[in-house]
Amino acid sequence: MKFTAILAIAGLASAALAANNVTDKVTSLPSCAPLPSNWWSGFLDITPTKSLHYIFIESLDKPATDPILIWFNGGPGCSSLLGLFQENGPFVIDDGETLIKPNPYPWLRGIFGENHPSLKAIIGDGQSDYLNRADVRQALNIPNWIPSYSQCNDAMYGTYMSYREGSVWIYPILKAYGYRLMHYSGDTDGAIPTLGTRTWIQQQGWNVTNDWRPYETEGQVSGYIIDYDNFSFATIHGVGHMAPQWKREDVTTLILKFAHKIPIA
Repeated sequence: MKFTAILAIAGLASAALAANNVTDKVTSLPSCAPLPSNWWSGFLDITPTKSLHYIFIESLDKPATDPILIWFNGGPGCSSLLGLFQENGPFVIDDGETLIKPNPYPWLRGIFGENHPSLKAIIGDGQSDYLNRADVRQALNIPNWIPSYSQCNDAMYGTYMSYREGSVWIYPILKAYGYRLMHYSGDTDGAIPTLGTRTWIQQQGWNVTNDWRPYETEGQVSGYIIDYDNFSFATIHGVGHMAPQWKREDVTTLILKFAHKIPIA
């Protein structure tokens, strides 16, 4: 079942890449600066009755050769549009604001997929108000019958099943297959504390190949990083759960260096 889920995500990524067509093309966003690269927004069928919404954004640099990022928000049940429009997309709406503005430190290329097929409205949230506008929905190719957008689907907690294992199981498998992995954590995160992450990583018994050392952005310490062969764990200093939003330059630099195989520290 777990490997099936991994293959399904890979299949969705391939389908999104293949969805390069006129129907899903986004030409502009209302109340927004011109799009700096090509966008597509549409739906990928996962069962005969359910679909996942995706947004694909081409790289601002070399779209033909740049690495591809697939981003899913957690929650569980939170929309990945939260990450796109608050954390790492080319345009953002910050907390307490209602206007969308360019992000000076976007992650350049990504597929922002919804991880739940049904949403409900939350009134008074700047991002929700923006994304529920009729002209915005039309620009993103959202049909009228799709429910209103909200950041998180709180109703799902009535049936959500929690397991002690969490997602820890996947890391030893991917590491054993030789994939390059990096896990980052804001060191003031109260939702998923850095201490807890360090604990489960240490419990794996992996060999430390490069011990804790600081890494920098523009001459300032951004956090600390440790390597276990092909697995790295990086902290983001002074920020919590929404690290890409509150330290955009630092986290973007970290991610892009990792993606392009540039030494971080």
